[in-house]
Formats: sequence, C-alpha cells, structure tokens
Amino acid sequence: MAETLGELLRAERVRAGLTQQQLADFATVGVRTVRDLESGRCLAPRQGTVRLLAEQLGMSRAARARLEELARRGAVRGGGSAADVARTRGERRQLAARITRLWQREGAPVVWLAPLPRDTALPAPPDPARTLLVLDGDDPTTRPEDVVRLMHSCPGVRVVIT
Repeated sequence: MAETLGELLRAERVRAGLTQQQLADFATVGVRTVRDLESGRCLAPRQGTVRLLAEQLGMSRAARARLEELARRGAVRGGGSAADVARTRGERRQLAARITRLWQREGAPVVWLAPLPRDTALPAPPDPARTLLVLDGDDPTTRPEDVVRLMHSCPGVRVVIT
C-alpha cells in the first residue's frame, strides 16, 4: 500500500498506463504539478487538482478517498515544503543549512537562533523583509506563540524551523 501522496499517485498513474505528461494533459494541469506531487516536492495540492487527477485516473472509491486524505494531511502539516520530507533532526538541519547558503548567496541576512535563554523573547531581525530566521525546532524554549508574534510584528520575515 502506498504510504505517501506521491507514491499513491504514481502507482495509480502506472496502473492506468499513462505518462506524467498524458495525465497532466488529461487532467488539465501542468506536468510539473504531476512531477512535483509524485516526487514529494508538493505535499498539499489544491483539492480541485486532486479531484481532476483522480477522475482522469479512474481511481476506485477507496483509492480516491486515500489520495484526498493524504492531500488533506499534507495541508494540515503546512504542506508542500521540503521540510515535511526531512524526517530526522540531522536532515532538517542539513536542509536548513542548504536554504541558508542559497539565501546568503543572494546577499540576504540570515539569523540562526540556537536555544534561547528561558523567558527570552525572539529578537526582531535587522531587515525583516530580507531576513531569513532559522530556529531550532527541538528547542523547548522556542514557543509557537513567539514565532507567530514575531511574524506579525515583522511582516516579510522568512522563518525556517529545523
């Protein structure tokens, strides 16, 4: 049984005897959409896209329900981000480091925050519209409400949580 949205979509496409391009054409979506879904780069597609793909694949009622469930689950997790794919703490840190290098190549500031002292508020970044803020997701002092407050007070700041 397919464990992920991409695995299920690929299995159903292969079962139907279609290429990615054919499925995309029949479902009136871009081939990149199909490719990104199958590879796991997009974990939370629009429900309309899921319906179009399921219809064109002639999926059974059970398979269609499973595809829709996996798409909803991806949306709840914040879907579509590569961080959803990174399973271990080491993988998440490596992904954050790669994102950081890309960000710095563009000349944008990056702020890495290691565990904060208890009862310390997240600092406002120097140039929120251009700053990437990297937080340690395993740090118990990084509270979700602080991240939300920071994002409200600094519109445009980008946040990566490892």
